[in-house]
Amino acid sequence: MNVPPSIQRLVEWLLDLDHIRLGRDAPLLLQWQMPLPVWFLAPMVALLAVIVVIAYRGDGSARSRWLPAGIRIGLLLLVAVMICQPVLVLQRERIEPSRVVLLVDTSRSMAERDDYADDPPRAARIAAATGLNPVAVADRSRFELLTAALRHDGAAPLAAMLSRNELELYTFGRDLRRELSVTDAADREQVTSLLERLSADDAATNLHSALASILKQTGGERTAAVVLASDGRCTEPGSMGDAVGLARAQQVPIYPVLIGSPVPPRNVAVEPDAVQDRVHLRDSFIVRVRVTTSGLEADQRTALRVVDTADGAVWAERQVDLDPDAAEMEVSVRVKAARAGAVDLRVEIEPVNGEHDTTDNAFGAAIQVIDKPIRVLYVDGYPRFEFRYLKNTLLREPTIRSSIILLSADRDFAPEGTDPIVRFPTTADELAEYDVVLFGDVDPTGDWLSPGQQELLVEFVSHQGGGFGLIAGTRHAPIAFRGTPLEKLIPVRIDPDFLGRYDRPLDESLQPNITPDGRTGGLFHGIIADADANGIPDGPPNHAMPAVYWVARTLGARPGATVLAELTTAAAGEAAWPVMVLGRYGAGSVFFSAVDETWRWRRGGGEWWFDSFWLHVCRTLARPAVEGADRVTLRTDRQRYAFGEPVLVIAEIRDPALVTLSGHEWPIVIRDAADRPVERITLTRIGESVPRFEGSFTPRRAGTYALTPDESVVGSGGRDIKTVVYVSDADLERRRTQADHDGLARLAAETGGRTMELDEIADVTGGILDRSRRIPDDFVEPLWDSRLVLTVFILMIGCEWVLRKSRGLL
Repeated sequence: MNVPPSIQRLVEWLLDLDHIRLGRDAPLLLQWQMPLPVWFLAPMVALLAVIVVIAYRGDGSARSRWLPAGIRIGLLLLVAVMICQPVLVLQRERIEPSRVVLLVDTSRSMAERDDYADDPPRAARIAAATGLNPVAVADRSRFELLTAALRHDGAAPLAAMLSRNELELYTFGRDLRRELSVTDAADREQVTSLLERLSADDAATNLHSALASILKQTGGERTAAVVLASDGRCTEPGSMGDAVGLARAQQVPIYPVLIGSPVPPRNVAVEPDAVQDRVHLRDSFIVRVRVTTSGLEADQRTALRVVDTADGAVWAERQVDLDPDAAEMEVSVRVKAARAGAVDLRVEIEPVNGEHDTTDNAFGAAIQVIDKPIRVLYVDGYPRFEFRYLKNTLLREPTIRSSIILLSADRDFAPEGTDPIVRFPTTADELAEYDVVLFGDVDPTGDWLSPGQQELLVEFVSHQGGGFGLIAGTRHAPIAFRGTPLEKLIPVRIDPDFLGRYDRPLDESLQPNITPDGRTGGLFHGIIADADANGIPDGPPNHAMPAVYWVARTLGARPGATVLAELTTAAAGEAAWPVMVLGRYGAGSVFFSAVDETWRWRRGGGEWWFDSFWLHVCRTLARPAVEGADRVTLRTDRQRYAFGEPVLVIAEIRDPALVTLSGHEWPIVIRDAADRPVERITLTRIGESVPRFEGSFTPRRAGTYALTPDESVVGSGGRDIKTVVYVSDADLERRRTQADHDGLARLAAETGGRTMELDEIADVTGGILDRSRRIPDDFVEPLWDSRLVLTVFILMIGCEWVLRKSRGLL
């Protein structure tokens, strides 16, 4: 029946229908929100009708009563209907679609390239899945192969996932990220476009947490399956048990894609351990590196080189034997500086057979080569063995200029040294001619050294950065220094009860031990590294010095000093006696040797060990003085940092003009290994009276960084003022890069899924079941509170009142 639109709109208005349209929406049902049972409603209506009849029985004639009574009964029926709350229901249902979750690994291990030379059939399958040439497969990363496979053949794998279900894309590394949702296969290009913009650079993989989080988000109600695109490597602690338990409980199968190769890649990498940043021309220095390997099936030999980047000249080369059972080894190579000035070196190791990733086969190092000798003044009291051999060492070494004074020598004895003198310097200018002053077993209170000269020596160390060393002896040192101005230059506390000799002669040798500080960062590490680099046999072991028969007893090292070697004896009790101690006093370095028998190192091994030790002592003590000659010294608190650690940068400015120009701030430019500026920081002056500036920065990624002053304060020559830091990446992603296909297979088996090669994704995911649900979604419009009901109620009660009024029933 055709109803005029105006009438239809009027009825809809009276019924207060906001959404349902009569004649258009169907099917429509009349329902009751609060239906009363018939057994209750019928007696109640009858009772009310009887009450109405009784109420009207005595009022007027029967004809005048029946119409108002009928209206009253109608009102009661209308109220009963309103109590039952009638509603108009439009019957509908909606479909809640199920989803396939595509979970993509974006950790750094997915950036690895795999070698499929030993597995041509798999390389051919990957090539077919990606549309690449089989030879080019090894040149693509795991992530690139995955995106190529998903994009291949019109994104057929994605179309298969969308054939019955919606698709939700998640990525994960350390954290889970929801990227996008696609409902129609026609929109699958959105997924490939997004994947092309992503990169595999997350520093960690938390696979078990990502899977558990996805399953917890929906409780599995709409998840038809999880397609896991990962190499299976997980670097974060945890168990896959929770994720497997959730997948089983929710009946969500997991389909891992087998990405990467389970065979460890062949690789050799080199990273810095310790590189001196200041050396002398034609002098030798040690470059200590760490070499790591993976995927080696047999012993291999490769070459480690130190190359001058300016002209490609090889400064040093060493053959390195790689052991497949040793994942990491420490290698030292001795390098001889070939030219003076600021030099940029490249330390490189040759790739092994079958190695594809050579980005970690080299690193850069910046050094300053100083073209001037170290100047040493050595004073001893008498010609003991220690004096004789140390004197000869200083005379033979071409990088040292020496002046040697023997206090017990006759007047006619010719002064020794390359620059002989007959007395200790008496002025600051005379003492400034030296970088290092060594005292042997001398009495500082003798007539050869006045109190003024002692103060001069203290000033030389504390303010000028000179070095001072004391070699103990049985007559005077160190007891004679107690109470003198020079006592503060000795990095140990002098024992007032030890006068140089024991109650009885020692008939057994004593074996001092090198401390961990001495082995890892002190003088002895450099000596042992020198010996290793030069193939020197018969040297001391890493933990002990040569045996001695006398040690100067002290009360221990001063605060802040470093004990390089110590002796534990029954006489010492629980506390060990320091034997070799290195410390600082003001701007300079100080050294103390509690033994005078290092010459015994010559037994069996020749002069090399003795010479090497004392040359290292002289160079260590001379370093502050040599640096003090520069306008600016730029350094960091150490050379090597772990990723995430702050780097403390220190600049000491000795040029008054630069101090005035810089004011209270000193800008520093930080460059990466490609010499690109990556960051600028500002050092702040730490005190008005000290031209020292400090600041810090945290490298944003691992690698080699060169720090130089900004040219705005030092001019174009600022690039020669440089220090280099090495930031190692505690990258668990790169330690074991082979794919864990066995773990992925277990995950699939335990959850009812299956593993897939790249060329199987479309076929397998196209068979994932549809887990969508049909859910009632009726639309309800209430009628009991509509305009029509209110209008009828008002009309009926009004009519009843008018009738009763007109018939005199009120």
